[in-house]
Amino acid sequence: MKVMKKHILYPDQYVENAWAVDYTALFNQGIRGIILDIDNTLVPYYVPDPDMRTVAGIRRLKESGFSLYIVSNGREERVRRFNQGLGLPYVCRAGKPGAHGFLKAQHHFRLPTEQIAVIGDQIFTDVWGGNKQGMYTILVKQVSKRDEWITAVKRPLEKVVMLFYRRFLKKQEPAE
Repeated sequence: MKVMKKHILYPDQYVENAWAVDYTALFNQGIRGIILDIDNTLVPYYVPDPDMRTVAGIRRLKESGFSLYIVSNGREERVRRFNQGLGLPYVCRAGKPGAHGFLKAQHHFRLPTEQIAVIGDQIFTDVWGGNKQGMYTILVKQVSKRDEWITAVKRPLEKVVMLFYRRFLKKQEPAE
């Protein structure tokens, strides 16, 4: 079987939401650090605080042995307030898909890139940035259809990438 190289814009996984990820499988494949986005990944961008599902999920991930780090393109006030009850290390105004935030998280984790997963809702920030660093990337469906304008303008392009991604996955399926 011919194995195609993954495209820089394709995630390693595409799932319904951050809590639909099989974290046991991730742990078993050697992932120990998880980089999380906030806006439209964990909560809608206009929700200032984590919901109970997020608080419980973060607690479960910590108890399961994962190190966590928030990498957000959001402003300091937004990220700080969201993180108050979670107590996670973070970087705001990360400039994703640039390397800065990802490398800062990796340095904090003290892990090789292949032991780090990135979870986010955007191809052109989270997936592209994580892939450029050699990290495992997980794309989640956006939790709200409402986006900030800067994100909204990129969503039609993401739909095109997802069309090709689905074709890529179809080609990877074994022939019957």
